[in-house]
This record gives sequence, C-alpha cells and structure tokens, in this order.
Amino acid sequence: MSQLLNIGSISKIEIALASEVFTSLPNSANIVTIDSPPTWVEIDKTFESASLAHSHSFVNEGSKYSIAASWIKPKVSNTNNFSAMAYLNKPVSLKFTDANGTIYIVGNSNNPAYIKLDINIPKDAAGLNHYLFNVIYPSAYALELLG
Repeated sequence: MSQLLNIGSISKIEIALASEVFTSLPNSANIVTIDSPPTWVEIDKTFESASLAHSHSFVNEGSKYSIAASWIKPKVSNTNNFSAMAYLNKPVSLKFTDANGTIYIVGNSNNPAYIKLDINIPKDAAGLNHYLFNVIYPSAYALELLG
C-alpha cells in the first residue's frame, strides 16, 4: 500500500550545496535541525508553478520513501542564467516554504538531492516555452520539516 502527500502553495524555494547542510536525524515527528546555517540561494520560478509531493510505501525491506519536486521558469533562451542552473547535477539541499510558512528540507550532506532539467520548446504558438526543473529524491526518511 502506498500513501501520497501533496504539499500545495509552495511560495519559496531555496538551494544550497549539500556539503553545507548538516542536519540532525529526524525525530518522531520528522523534524530536523541544521547544525550551522548554509548559504541559501533563492530559486527563480514562475508564480504557482512549484510542486512538492511525498510518497510512502511498504516493501519487503521496510518503508520506502520518495520525494518529488518540480518548478517552471519560462522563456528558454541562450542568455538565461537562472540561480538553479549553477546547481544542475550537483549534490544539493533544497528548502521549500509553503504558504503557511512550513519549511521542508530535501537533501543533506549524507543523502543529497539532484536537480534535472527538461527544456520544453513547443511547436505551436500557444505553447509555453519553458525550463522544467525536477527533483527526484529517494530517501530512508519521510519528508523532513525544519524545526
């Protein structure tokens, strides 16, 4: 049996190199603390384009967690240099803040996340020319909240 948790209304995404993010192990409420503050960089994104989902399933080896996140930045061109571009395919930690101010941490120095990029250039005039950033993060823990 699998459970899926979708977190809507992501208002802010920040990123840091995973080597800078040393978190405590999550407590029973999945709350972690960060030992020393890393240098967080806010990611450019299209308003209301970010999503964060967390799924949990039981397998023979125990619990299996998967965290998926994505966001869109429009207007693909050779001159675009967005904050997230510098972190592609590097071990990172992401900090997602929802509209209620709850902060979720994805990735740390022991288990980093990675950002992948898809470029969508539609053939029709009505399509949205954009970058789609995706994060897939398999984890031994549930989605972690910053305490």
